[in-house]
Amino acid sequence: MGRVKISKLFISGYVALATVIAVYALPTIDSDYLIGTVDPGSPADPVQEFARLQQLVEMYNLGVSSFTLTQTSPHKSWDHVAYTGSSRNANVPVPNLPDVSEYGSQNGANGNPAFEFDLGLGSDYTMVKWGDVAAYYWTRGLDGKVDFQNDIVRNKNSGSLLGGSHVVQFNRIPDGGITLILLGLGVTCLALLRRRLS
Repeated sequence: MGRVKISKLFISGYVALATVIAVYALPTIDSDYLIGTVDPGSPADPVQEFARLQQLVEMYNLGVSSFTLTQTSPHKSWDHVAYTGSSRNANVPVPNLPDVSEYGSQNGANGNPAFEFDLGLGSDYTMVKWGDVAAYYWTRGLDGKVDFQNDIVRNKNSGSLLGGSHVVQFNRIPDGGITLILLGLGVTCLALLRRRLS
């Protein structure tokens, strides 16, 4: 009788653990969140990355699917830059997307076609550089850790999916002063406690 109870307890614990793991699976950001890509996405420069996203947001809001610009750069020269907008993917809202107002910090990726990344409190837009292609994603409403998965950018010769080199968030969500409020409450409580004890 005792072994049956222990076995049932063990199985119940295992099922509960599997349920917790399933509930806490990280959201996956892939082409369902894609606003568009820029190829080539060079140079990896804050001003250029900001301007590319602004261009894609304008394209998306106007319903333009793709165009090519002739452009040169002192760092790298090329004849054409291809901007390809998405076709209203599942997790990207219908126009109008908000303006791009802030360039966030640049963070490294691990060089793999899939990697975990912490969005912090979140942002409207996130760029991942897959090889030399900059992919811009709609990430409003997502926060904390997510999995980025490249399911769109392939090596032109081998066909293998390219890895991420860096991530940039745009229009980051501020903490709204919660840290200062909590700090103020803590100091107030300490002052009250001190008065009460003296």
